[in-house]
Amino acid sequence: MVNANVLLVAADINPGEMERFTEIPIVKTSVAEPIHDMTKIWKQLLSAKREVANQQFQEIAKTTQKEKFNFKVAFRKQTKTLKNSILTGISYVVPIIVAGTTIVALITIINQIFGQETVATNANWLNKLSDVSGGALSILLAPVLAGYIAYAMADKPGLFPGFLSGLACNAVSYSKMVDGTETTIVGGLGFLGGLIAGIISGYLMLAAKNE
Repeated sequence: MVNANVLLVAADINPGEMERFTEIPIVKTSVAEPIHDMTKIWKQLLSAKREVANQQFQEIAKTTQKEKFNFKVAFRKQTKTLKNSILTGISYVVPIIVAGTTIVALITIINQIFGQETVATNANWLNKLSDVSGGALSILLAPVLAGYIAYAMADKPGLFPGFLSGLACNAVSYSKMVDGTETTIVGGLGFLGGLIAGIISGYLMLAAKNE
């Protein structure tokens, strides 16, 4: 690091042991910002850089015009970015799934141990908590997933549209008459709907930012 002019830290949390770099100018950004607006980051780096005496640079092979516009390379890069965005959304939705299912599972075990009638008579609030947890899980799953996928793709401008598109997934329903009774066939699009909605919202907001 003694040969570095400036240090770029792209993180959504505060990294540890930053005291190692006290002598180097530091520019901090979010994880997604360098992907979407590298020109802005580059200007910040140039304005913050320091001069290093006897600085040495490693030679980099020149990229030919054919390699620069290689479709396979561009496709792989875009695929990797999309994969990372999906994994980001999943990482944020996992705590909701774990918390909701854990509460429901614990209350189900309590009902089996003490009996449903005993729990309903003496601690019916447990059943209410189970219903609320299960309902919150089904309601929040798609919005949180879609919101953070769009956030990873388009940064903060994608967060709210992603949440809205995820909420719209919950409103999608399809009913059909079965033996004279209206039966709900589809009640919300769930995880898959949130996944698709987040990707669409992310690309739309990314296009809007690049206008």
